[in-house]
Amino acid sequence: MCGCNYESEEGSDYEDMTAAYETFSVLGLWEEMESHEDLNGSYILVQGVLFDVDTDDGVVTLIDYDTSKTVECEFDSDIDLTTLEEVLDNNDDGDLDVVTIAGICRFYTSTSSYPYLTGCDYYYVNSDE
Repeated sequence: MCGCNYESEEGSDYEDMTAAYETFSVLGLWEEMESHEDLNGSYILVQGVLFDVDTDDGVVTLIDYDTSKTVECEFDSDIDLTTLEEVLDNNDDGDLDVVTIAGICRFYTSTSSYPYLTGCDYYYVNSDE
């Protein structure tokens, strides 16, 4: 399932998703990881500012500009990310596009630690400035 719209018919899908799954900000997900919460493997929503869209690899990066913390979201190969790429491309200097992405939470912990999402199958553009 892939949703991307601006409060039109996809708005009800967005409301259903936020009612069914826990939503975290980019910073909130980092804080959950640092407090050793067991979200690893959970299907969640992450909301943040759209920072990068790599349509070739199917990876979207969200950022918290106040802390420079990011979350990479790896999408399933059948999800078209063209709309997200267009949203990012239409930015003027200083515009912040807020996006919500759903996927399976993973915490990488080795030499460094960071959260990321895999198996992403849904996105919603909350604001396109």
